[in-house]
Amino acid sequence: NGVISGQCPESDVHPENWKYLSYRNELRSGRDGGEMQRQALREEPFYRLMTE
Repeated sequence: NGVISGQCPESDVHPENWKYLSYRNELRSGRDGGEMQRQALREEPFYRLMTE
């Protein structure tokens, strides 16, 4: 169960312009992901700082 080259893991979020990076909070995020988790990650201060 690995990550396919060129695809972001389901548990991570990234803006469209991030080609090689993604974001996941290891302390609060599960590896399975899901829309609720992705929305919560997008609202985190660090992610907002990096993307806005």
